[in-house]
Amino acid sequence: LWRVVGRGRWAWCSILVDLRANGGAIMKTNRTWARTVIVVSAAAVLVGGLMPGCVQRVERERLLADSRSEGDRALRLGKFDEAAGWYEQYLEERPARPEVMYHLGLAYEGMGEPSAAREALSVAHELDPDEPAYIEALARNMAKNGETDAALDMLERIAAESMRADAHRRLGRFLLDQGFADEGVRVLRAAAELDP
Repeated sequence: LWRVVGRGRWAWCSILVDLRANGGAIMKTNRTWARTVIVVSAAAVLVGGLMPGCVQRVERERLLADSRSEGDRALRLGKFDEAAGWYEQYLEERPARPEVMYHLGLAYEGMGEPSAAREALSVAHELDPDEPAYIEALARNMAKNGETDAALDMLERIAAESMRADAHRRLGRFLLDQGFADEGVRVLRAAAELDP
């Protein structure tokens, strides 16, 4: 019994072969032998047609994984230009990946390109608005670019809409970092009341 596993023509390209042995003999009669040869031949033609596409897809996936891991490595080592190049290469094939957009934003920040960083971090936040790392990075970037009021507005809106302690703590820490000690402490107390 031959069966292609997966979805669509370029799926997993796996073929399972299950030749049932009957009493230790695979083929008992000539008719069984003829049927098996036909099935094996048809499967060989099918595999021959699927393999080039499968190989290309596997190679593309490997290159994408390499791009991302090389970008992560370069970012960790502080090679921001290199990291940005790898992430951009990845995003050409897989746009709208929030975690990669976030890392691209960090790379741009490291390169001293605040506008590009803000754009990438904004996209990451739009794609996954509940991810704390994206919110914090975007607010930090906005403050560095002189948009402290816009960052505060964003953090206050998130805190008010979510009524979650972590959103209030994030806002309180941001206020403290920006030199608004009284407001920061007030917001942190409100966070403690939300999550005692």
